Amino acid sequence: MSPLLFYFQSHIWAETSHSIFYKREENIPDIINRDLYRLSALLEVVDEKLQTIKNTVEKHFYYISSAPYEDILKLDLNSETFRRIMIENSGGNYKLTDLNNNYLSNLEVS
Repeated sequence: MSPLLFYFQSHIWAETSHSIFYKREENIPDIINRDLYRLSALLEVVDEKLQTIKNTVEKHFYYISSAPYEDILKLDLNSETFRRIMIENSGGNYKLTDLNNNYLSNLEVS
């Protein structure tokens, strides 16, 4: 689930719960209030976990861009590690901004 989609869903939930429960809490059965509080706690946990994952991903991408080349070779191959390997081995021809892989397209196969 993308962060933007999650933001909208949690925003919709906040708006809905506010319109249903605001200034009516004394008239709402305890079982419903309990469900609302439980759901609120779950959303808090989800928010914290998503923030932790986001921070971990950002640290990982920073690590890939700054770690010694030998350490990069020990990581699983994915688009980010591949890009770093290409940058290191292209003699300056492959750029991080070469999103269309023009360098690869122009290589002559011998």
